[in-house]
Amino acid sequence: MPSLVALGFCAILFVPQSSRAADRKAIDEAVKMGVAYLSDQFQGMKPGDLREATGIGPAALAGLALLESGKPANDPTVKAIAAAVRDAAYTETRTYQISLCVFFLDRLGEPTDAAYIQMLAVRLLFSI
Repeated sequence: MPSLVALGFCAILFVPQSSRAADRKAIDEAVKMGVAYLSDQFQGMKPGDLREATGIGPAALAGLALLESGKPANDPTVKAIAAAVRDAAYTETRTYQISLCVFFLDRLGEPTDAAYIQMLAVRLLFSI
């Protein structure tokens, strides 16, 4: 009897489930809501904000997400995040925070950020 129960349970687990793929409209709506949330959270950010408790990493990650979702580099929120990341580049020592700054500045694509990226990369090398 226990083997029949186990067999029945295994049959339920391994029966192919039909899954519904997310449609493009639902995905686009979710991205739109995420962009609105991030823009609201980081709009008006000034250099030095968020650095004490959480570091600059969350802002850099939010900026990266905004850029990846189609926000242009000249968007006010992206510009505010970029200014805060550049300011933090001089003093940030935590490897995760530094890595996120590098990812963001690289994706931002401004030629003047090459010096910041190099400085941060060297700091990462010496933290190993």
